[in-house]
Amino acid sequence: MGLKTDPTEQRGAQAGAEAPVAGEGLRRDDPAPEAAGVFKQPWLVVACLLLAASVVMLLLSHADAAFVCAALGVSAWFWNVRADLKRKHDLKKRGGRNWVQRGDDGDEED
Repeated sequence: MGLKTDPTEQRGAQAGAEAPVAGEGLRRDDPAPEAAGVFKQPWLVVACLLLAASVVMLLLSHADAAFVCAALGVSAWFWNVRADLKRKHDLKKRGGRNWVQRGDDGDEED
């Protein structure tokens, strides 16, 4: 009485269409995520160290020093986000506030 379905059939797939293979479309020259490591994110290391130092300062009842360490730690975290976005989108600075992707040859003045 129940509906019989084929477990190999994919939802929404057209008849005769092949399912994408895992890893298909990845370039071979892309570095592995493990290769990124800590050294590509030095600001994240600095942020973690400063935030840990702020906790220690807070436990030692140095509230002013804890605040300064925490503020610097959060600033370092934002620098990490900025560097990560530049790396992810392969950006370089062109002029005062303009950013372009590397390799764009459109009217460069270098």
